[in-house]
Amino acid sequence: MLNRNTSDIYVVWTGFISADDFRNTMPRDVSARGGAGEEYAVNDIKTIGLIAHDARKRDLLDWLRFNVEKLAPHRMVCTGTTGRLVEEMFSEEFPAFSPDITRLKSGPLGGDQQMGALIAEGKLDVLIFLTDPMTTQPHDVDIKALVRLCAVYNVVIACNRATADFVVSSTLFDKPYDTVLHNYTAYLEREALENVMEG
Repeated sequence: MLNRNTSDIYVVWTGFISADDFRNTMPRDVSARGGAGEEYAVNDIKTIGLIAHDARKRDLLDWLRFNVEKLAPHRMVCTGTTGRLVEEMFSEEFPAFSPDITRLKSGPLGGDQQMGALIAEGKLDVLIFLTDPMTTQPHDVDIKALVRLCAVYNVVIACNRATADFVVSSTLFDKPYDTVLHNYTAYLEREALENVMEG
């Protein structure tokens, strides 16, 4: 049971959990992606992040409906409103399925940063982020940060429905997969050296 006095509890009674409790439910160690240049295993059961801008939420739900049997065995992590819509869709239209769905905060209220933290900690395997290219978003910086983190940590990302279709239909989607992180050692050592020189 969650401690309601914890400062980062997100309305437990509507399906939100604390960031710490969510991280503790994940199968891989926080340091799974910590080693530069190291391989790490992506399990056959994936943890999939789902985000959609308001103009693309209908597209995301349609995509989920089309791929429901493929996606239901996997864990899903959604930002606020998207998560509510996904939960409602499964309970109303697909009651036979009971996927593991976790809701974070709304994107503009910190949900994008929470998703980014999961990427950096090795807790997310795939990010489906259907963006609206025609509308300026108030949290555009957070959106760019998510795309950048996926590149840094070699996480699969789809920003449109066609790419999402290719991802979910890949023969690798339901299998374990070994991926390799880029080796950032030289960058980290350079940064440490610059800090010493400036100090």
